Amino acid sequence: MAASDDQVRAAYRVLARRLHPDLADAPADRRQAEAAMGSVNEAWRVLSDRGRRSAYDLARRPPEPAVRPPPGDEA
Repeated sequence: MAASDDQVRAAYRVLARRLHPDLADAPADRRQAEAAMGSVNEAWRVLSDRGRRSAYDLARRPPEPAVRPPPGDEA
């Protein structure tokens, strides 16, 4: 997906508001929110930096199939 920087920032802010640990009441909910927020922050760390984002995109790209000549073609 080719999201713009503004789209990535907006998505991060929505998730951060929804998952922030300060909004959790119970200790178990808070621990779960801290783990979720950690994942969101790590995604933001990668996606907000153009170099890291490019490296991530390249790593996630499926390998291109090897092009082989048809059998019997000894050129």
